[in-house]
Amino acid sequence: MKPTAPLSATSRVAALTLTASLTLILAACGGSGSGGGASPVSADSNAAVAAQIDEIRPADETESVGVFVELDGNAPVAAAAVSDSETRRAWLQQRFLADFGAAAAGPVAGAVTSGCSSADLQSRLSNAKRPAAGNTVRIELNSCELDLLPRMPMVRGVHVDRLLTTQAATDATALQQAVVQSFDGQTAWPTIAGQSLAGGGRVIAVLDTGVEDRHPALGSTKVLPGACFSTAANGGTGFCPNGTSVDTASSTAGRSCVDRFTSRTAGLNAGCGHGTSMAAVAAMDYSSVAANRGGLARAASILPVQVFNADSRGAISASSGDLLAAIEWVTEQARQRRASGQPPIAALNMSLGAGAYSAACDSDYLGGLFRSAFERLRAQGVIPVVAAGNGGTIGAISFPACVSNALPVAAARLDYSRLASYSNFSSQVKLVAIGGDAVGTYRTPVPCSSASSTDCWAATMGTSPATAMVSGAVAALHALQATPDAAALQSALTTNFTANDTRAKALTVSGLTVPALRLTPSAERLAGATATVPGGSSSSGGSGSGTGTGTSGGSSSDTGSSDGVEVIVKRSTRICVYWGAQYSGLSSCAIARLDADDSPIIYSYLGPVRSVSIRDADTNQPVAGRVRVTLYASFRTRSDVSVTQDTPNISGGAFNAFVRSIQVTPLQ
Repeated sequence: MKPTAPLSATSRVAALTLTASLTLILAACGGSGSGGGASPVSADSNAAVAAQIDEIRPADETESVGVFVELDGNAPVAAAAVSDSETRRAWLQQRFLADFGAAAAGPVAGAVTSGCSSADLQSRLSNAKRPAAGNTVRIELNSCELDLLPRMPMVRGVHVDRLLTTQAATDATALQQAVVQSFDGQTAWPTIAGQSLAGGGRVIAVLDTGVEDRHPALGSTKVLPGACFSTAANGGTGFCPNGTSVDTASSTAGRSCVDRFTSRTAGLNAGCGHGTSMAAVAAMDYSSVAANRGGLARAASILPVQVFNADSRGAISASSGDLLAAIEWVTEQARQRRASGQPPIAALNMSLGAGAYSAACDSDYLGGLFRSAFERLRAQGVIPVVAAGNGGTIGAISFPACVSNALPVAAARLDYSRLASYSNFSSQVKLVAIGGDAVGTYRTPVPCSSASSTDCWAATMGTSPATAMVSGAVAALHALQATPDAAALQSALTTNFTANDTRAKALTVSGLTVPALRLTPSAERLAGATATVPGGSSSSGGSGSGTGTGTSGGSSSDTGSSDGVEVIVKRSTRICVYWGAQYSGLSSCAIARLDADDSPIIYSYLGPVRSVSIRDADTNQPVAGRVRVTLYASFRTRSDVSVTQDTPNISGGAFNAFVRSIQVTPLQ
């Protein structure tokens, strides 16, 4: 990960992975159900389920696709499974997996295929996720296995998993400036009502690429033992240390995925430093080496949960199924901690996302599952803080930020002067925090390319670090409350105080005004007290001890400036793909630096594409020069199934396909 040089081709593949897995919601007819002795399959086919499968069927019969299989909640169940809804759900999930294994093992009357002989099916069945959020099972299936689902009476629908990517880009400094701006613009970590606003005794769960717990900025005890939820698919790699898709017991389960690659450099280029950076922005404490260097809640602890995996090209993403399982695990950890009097989990940080949604996505099948999961999480006092996304789209945000009970975060420039050029924004956004921009970014801790080194830093910007700032703020406010109240806490963060407090800030974008993160005035209102700086004076009386941009704190392997602001000369390009022709319908965008001397960029994508736009991210004008866009129907880039078109003629016509990969190539 190089902070000042253009990204390598491998780095761009991972950092700019674009996935817009579009869930196809069709009216599904429920069958009569699978009773205790009923056959798992029927000669009759559910036409609606078959239509859903036709939309997501892999072009290559050797490939699989991750799906959520929606089960009929009204299906007859065994007498022992009717005591409560949770028992019924668990029985349905287990029965489906058993029935499916039996159906795939032998010939099926009237089916397209006569038995499915996948050598790894039993492994995929054992790694299937059974969420508590709904009557559903998340599993990887190939084309033959998908054909069995319309003939299984238990199955009401099949919904493609949504692959999520990190929401950060790399480019140079001023982390401490961003932290100070996020408090009141003058002082970091003041004392309010006798309590340091540093999040002491609170835990932040970070669902990401894992955390490098050996980095000195994160200390020897700050990072708690974590977990891993990582399902391998299509020749890819899962990152759990024990070789399964779930590990909640190993001491290294939550560690950064950087060591899961053939070299640490390859892991860094793929983006495995992202989780370490987010943990640091939220809660690092580096004061023992460099004064006044810390995250928003520098006294809080980090619970690392690794939810990413790599595809066959080495690009990383997180399955929605793994993410949902991780959320439910964190929910149970939060319950146990509250019951046992351990330091509570205050925030769940998700600096990841995919797609673009102009309204709440609860009616989307996956959105409904996540809403249920977030409701259970909030019942344990934990706020889900989610990145709005880096597509630069005004009027839409990413999934799962679009879920109505999430706390979506957009990103601003370092000085809060305006929304960052890459940030998504809509009326759903509840808070804006500093994420940096091409004219000024900040440096964060990352794993080192050498296992013998630990103190490495890289520049970052995006809605990812903005989200981590807010997660730290949640932990800091949580520590002020004798009896934590998540609703009051969120209100204190997301209410616009600018009318009667000059320290508060808000940003107006396209006529919508949203409060900016200013933790000190929010905390004062929540606690009904005034703040004092660490030296004992009022926070409004001077710069205090938290001003300045800081230094890199002894970076051992990074290059680039550690102070000031770097000016990026190259222009950023916004690449958007649309479900409809003439740039209409659902869209998904990503920001890239695309120059004629660069290598191709490959995006993971899952959905129909009928038009593509490539424009300057700042001016919204078409890019100068020509760009070739190639669509692949396979997860692996194969020219024999691609459709190619050059700009500026990228709409309609040749673009009329359901694709799984997009390659963008600059032309001379």
